[in-house]
Amino acid sequence: SNHNTIISISSNNNNNNKKNKPTTASTNRGFGLPPPTFQEVLAGFKTRLPPNAASQPCPCCSNSNSGSTSTTYGDCCQPYHLGEQQCESPRSVLKSRYTAFCFRNIGHIIATTNPQCRDYQQDKIAWAKDLDKTGMFDSFEFVELNILDKEQQDSTDDDNTAYIK
Repeated sequence: SNHNTIISISSNNNNNNKKNKPTTASTNRGFGLPPPTFQEVLAGFKTRLPPNAASQPCPCCSNSNSGSTSTTYGDCCQPYHLGEQQCESPRSVLKSRYTAFCFRNIGHIIATTNPQCRDYQQDKIAWAKDLDKTGMFDSFEFVELNILDKEQQDSTDDDNTAYIK
């Protein structure tokens, strides 16, 4: 439905010799456009995602322990980044976040940050803008994610410990 809003503004300006007449404004859009959504804000940020990323080897080097990097981004971390699949283990969270940092995927970093983490912010739009403004680790070169096998871990570690080298 098309609603018109009438706003009447009166002024008691003593410096004005004219009679004070109410000023009327009419609009059917309210007071401007609604604020952008989280997804709209994210869409405005630059990424490092190559045009053909789905067919490229995934940056998390998902098969690096076997010496092969043949798993593509499309078959590895992309479903997590698109929200088509949920991370099912600490290992998949680590791999998908590493790849998100490589590709500057702010949305996935925010979505996979635990609310108990010191970096967590309730206002996701302000948080995203802050990550974008501060460069999202633009000065870093992401070379390799090396996840240690269980037998390489310290015997005092539990299953929720992840090592980044």
